[in-house]
Amino acid sequence: MQPLDNIRILDVSSFLAGPFCTTQLAEFGADVLKVELPNIGDALRRFGTITENGDSLPWLSECRNKKSITLDMR
Repeated sequence: MQPLDNIRILDVSSFLAGPFCTTQLAEFGADVLKVELPNIGDALRRFGTITENGDSLPWLSECRNKKSITLDMR
């Protein structure tokens, strides 16, 4: 059992500070749902070293242990 089990977090942050904080919450057991813009996603996806699969290393690090969805609010 982890300290934040059964806690749900809605992550609407972008780039470094917010995703880092919600990653820490996920590491402690929170169920984190990351919401991204359609067609764009988080700006962190295009920052830093890009892997062969097209993902950036910072994005892979900051989005671990999270579920991710795209939401069009128009």
